[in-house]
Amino acid sequence: MQIVEDNCHISTGAIVNGRTIIKENTFWGSNSMAGQYIEIEANSVVGAGRNILR
Repeated sequence: MQIVEDNCHISTGAIVNGRTIIKENTFWGSNSMAGQYIEIEANSVVGAGRNILR
């Protein structure tokens, strides 16, 4: 289950694994990866090539 809220940009090559929540107004950079059970807060920027594991 992935949830992507309004006004999010998920770039090419990004990987979003199960049970991830990406809140509104978030930018997700190219080739970034989120592990399972991750919640990205509103108005966040995840830079290119980053791995979010907790």
